[in-house]
Amino acid sequence: MVLKSWIVVLGLFSLGIAEVMSDAALLETVPRITVQGRGMVDAPPDEVVFNANVEKRSKTSKEAKEFVAVVTNRIIDQLATLGIVAPDVSTTGFRLYPVYEYSRRTSKSYIDGYSCSNRLRIHVADIEKGGKVMDEVIRTGGDDVRVDDFNLGVSDIGKFESEARLKAIEDAIGKVDDLLGGAGTTRGRLLRIKENPSRGYSMQRKPMAMMSAEMDDAAEEQSSALQLDFSVTKVVAEIEAVFQIGPEEGES
Repeated sequence: MVLKSWIVVLGLFSLGIAEVMSDAALLETVPRITVQGRGMVDAPPDEVVFNANVEKRSKTSKEAKEFVAVVTNRIIDQLATLGIVAPDVSTTGFRLYPVYEYSRRTSKSYIDGYSCSNRLRIHVADIEKGGKVMDEVIRTGGDDVRVDDFNLGVSDIGKFESEARLKAIEDAIGKVDDLLGGAGTTRGRLLRIKENPSRGYSMQRKPMAMMSAEMDDAAEEQSSALQLDFSVTKVVAEIEAVFQIGPEEGES
């Protein structure tokens, strides 16, 4: 019965109803105690997301745009052979602009070419394939592609949020029982519970700001697939709970 009660409380959280309150007047008249509860669980990452930026500078805008289109399509085709297709690969940015240089002879700026770039956002659902996929993007794009904004993620973060909330509830109950037990009394019914908005996530990432095809000979002699560090995400939930002190009237 106690377990069912806490499952109901958790269900209210998942529906976005973070607060269960009794009548306000009653809350003011009964002896009560307020405690904070905190729960934290490890959520191992299971997916990888990163950017692939194809860039080219040419004398004309047409040349730059066509070159970027060819390389981008080549990367997209290669990703498809690995089972990665839309919406797991999508264009998130495209730029085409003139490149200006300054002439000391004329004291004026002039157009010296055009630069074009196309940014792909790539989502790899299987974290074990993340290194291989990045390898293929770099190999396919050559020196004209940069890989950056690398992130590890958790696909079903809601499951770990629920576990963290349950731990926060258990933590609050343990605290109030310790306090009231030491004072020679007992915990009554739950009067109010709410989730604090301060819950969050913490994840240590491998420092990988940028990678390109310009790898040295020693790196090429290593394993063909990039080795990724799989750190865990810390999912934290914090609650505030108000309990009645002592049993309700009629209880012994």
